[in-house]
Amino acid sequence: MRIFGCWLQPHLNSALKMKMKKILTISSIIFGGFLFAQNANLKQNFSTSELVKLQNSFPENQKSEFYRQYFRAKIFEDIKREFKYKKYSDDVLKKFTDSVIAGNTYNKIENTDNEIFTPSETFEQFLKIHNDYISQDEIKVRKDFENYSKLKGVTKKDVEDLVEIRLNQINDAKLKTIADLKKEYEDKISGEKEYFENDPLTSRGIEKIIKQIDQNFSKKLQNSEENYQLLAQNSGLFPGQTFPVATSQPEEAAIYETIPGEILTYVTENGYAAGRHYASFKISKNNLILINPIPYENQSFEKKVSKYVKGDWRFEDRAGYEIKKNNNGEYIILTSLYKEDDANCCPSMFLEYKTKDFKNFIPLRISQNDEKPKWIIIK
Repeated sequence: MRIFGCWLQPHLNSALKMKMKKILTISSIIFGGFLFAQNANLKQNFSTSELVKLQNSFPENQKSEFYRQYFRAKIFEDIKREFKYKKYSDDVLKKFTDSVIAGNTYNKIENTDNEIFTPSETFEQFLKIHNDYISQDEIKVRKDFENYSKLKGVTKKDVEDLVEIRLNQINDAKLKTIADLKKEYEDKISGEKEYFENDPLTSRGIEKIIKQIDQNFSKKLQNSEENYQLLAQNSGLFPGQTFPVATSQPEEAAIYETIPGEILTYVTENGYAAGRHYASFKISKNNLILINPIPYENQSFEKKVSKYVKGDWRFEDRAGYEIKKNNNGEYIILTSLYKEDDANCCPSMFLEYKTKDFKNFIPLRISQNDEKPKWIIIK
């Protein structure tokens, strides 16, 4: 029996291994099918409360995709809560949500897993640039500003002021010691390294963002303002940009109704004067049509307005606009108008005009930018 038992044991082990392998294969198929079904349903889930329950079921390599969907769901829910008009179709609001995300993000993450940080320059190269800079004389500085001096509106005094500033900067740079320059170089490279390791448009940066978001979820801070911007970064937020927030009225970096039930708008914002832009969409059944309420490059419109403005003038994206609809079905638009010397922050005038299709515009009236504007009718 011992001999028989010795002969039988290997065959039993072999049969057991085959059975175990079959069980593992079936389990793998079932689990793989579960993950596939879970991922397939993920993009259709616009409930943050349901998604929170699923958060821990996603492996690390799928967390970024999960948080992207959570972000979509949150914006969708915020819009439904904040907007005054309550009869929007879910399809429209989902499309608008995707438009807001697309307009504020760069949907391409660079794979930097195998990259090693390399400084942009050596200290010797940094030192050479410094020495070249301090070796400039007044003749060289003036030559640098030759093209600038030819620009319209630039006076001789403007050029002289800039030359003086540059010469003072060069003199200050000459006073720097080797120790000063080494510290300046080290700070520069340190900043480069920090950006390299945390750039949110790279796989390395996304990995760190995911860890921060995980921590916020574990602390029940998934709806905090900080986490909102982290979720935006995970979705590819443009560097330096602030992701807009759904509100019930127009604000900086906002998602809002321009005309409730008809025109929806979002604002992109990066903190700079020229870094604010407005995007508006008109609802047509279950579709969104991008509109441009500012009549750029409309010669007949410009010709009429120019009769009431001394000198050159322009529109600025950052100024935004108000849109109302009258009883004739016309859209009345109010925006700021900038004279030639106006800074981005400070327009000189207001301009009101109308349109039916956001393609053909008719100027109505214009005024100075005063607390109580005195309107002049445009004929």
